[in-house]
Amino acid sequence: MTITEGSVYLGKKIRDSGIRESGRGLVIGIERRGQRILNPDSSLLLEKGDLGWLVGDVVKIRSHSF
Repeated sequence: MTITEGSVYLGKKIRDSGIRESGRGLVIGIERRGQRILNPDSSLLLEKGDLGWLVGDVVKIRSHSF
């Protein structure tokens, strides 16, 4: 998933984003400005351009707009 300008996840902490509940997924990594953050802290704020690595229910994850 890539966080875009209009994303409902933009500016939210991972733990407050609802990704786990709505997409049945876990954020296992973030790529930000060429740097990889593995097992990011749940307090990490999601920023525009972040590429999130998720594991979980593929159908539910794909059905959400990031």
